[in-house]
Amino acid sequence: MISKEDIENLTLLLIYLTSWDENYKKEYDEKPILRAWKNYSFEIIDSLKEKDLISGSMKAKSVYITDKGIKKAKELLNNFFPDSGKITDSESELLDVVDRNDKVIGQATRKDCHEKGLLHRISIAIIFDKNYRIFVGKRSKTKYYRPGEWSISVGGHVESGETYEQAMKRELKEEIGIDGKLISVENYVDTSEYDKECRRVFYIVTDQKIRLNEKEYEEGLFLTYDELKQKLKKDVFVPSSDREFRILTILRQKGIIN
Repeated sequence: MISKEDIENLTLLLIYLTSWDENYKKEYDEKPILRAWKNYSFEIIDSLKEKDLISGSMKAKSVYITDKGIKKAKELLNNFFPDSGKITDSESELLDVVDRNDKVIGQATRKDCHEKGLLHRISIAIIFDKNYRIFVGKRSKTKYYRPGEWSISVGGHVESGETYEQAMKRELKEEIGIDGKLISVENYVDTSEYDKECRRVFYIVTDQKIRLNEKEYEEGLFLTYDELKQKLKKDVFVPSSDREFRILTILRQKGIIN
């Protein structure tokens, strides 16, 4: 017989999987505000509220998932679906901590870098096909950061002891299955509320077939500059996309892309 706790866990997981982000435009802060319809047993809903996993008015037709609830739902997702539901960002990997001049001053885990606001390195690349169309990918819903949002670039954290180039080549292989010559475009320091990062931006031109890692991306496609400009207006992209699009605009002005 299924226990009440099992029913509560399954209900919370369904609420999480069918939720939407009311803060998708990030007008308030960088954190998602997840909301879902509460078409479930009132007894179970009340119990989840008592445990501070969801919140909201009794009269409302929907509920909000608390931070505690989101954490619990992700744990349940990993338990019920250990392969497809695994949160794909490893918080235990060791990163170099740097100063604003990008000089290494120590090491810390990714989790500590995020929670303590430690400046660390990120390597990203804009991908062009041979016709200079731009690759955009929709992030997997199992990603810890910005699940389900679109991204103009491919990339990730530079692990301790790696160079930006080494990290970028590793990420390209892991995420979309390609390699090639990296051309450095820009270095900058990003100090958002969520993260503090030294970022190096590359671009790469490839005629290789993109092979998406399903743990990283739900889908991907190539767009012209003008097509991407329109997509940015109607879909939700990660915050760094604004700066990356400005980089694309500069490359266009230089005649590198059409």
